Amino acid sequence: PKPCPPGSACPSGTAHNVTGSWLPSFESGQIAPQPCAEGYHCPQNSSSIMGAGQCPPGHYCPPQSALPIKVPPGSFAGEEGGAIAPSLCLPG
Repeated sequence: PKPCPPGSACPSGTAHNVTGSWLPSFESGQIAPQPCAEGYHCPQNSSSIMGAGQCPPGHYCPPQSALPIKVPPGSFAGEEGGAIAPSLCLPG
């Protein structure tokens, strides 16, 4: 097996590091790294699509995030965490 790339998860039995969709009817889909779930971040060698956990408040994690991304000034991400994109603040 090869190291699991950042932004993906490698369940037990992963044999290569080309990320692809989980397609159990195809051998390559069974042994390929899986994209990290939206709202979560997966550093290198994650074993679950929920990786290191839910994206923290003040950050967002689009699909295949290796690390949380801090929201830019003038925007916000939900107080609960798990945001997949920042939202713009309203004027005032």
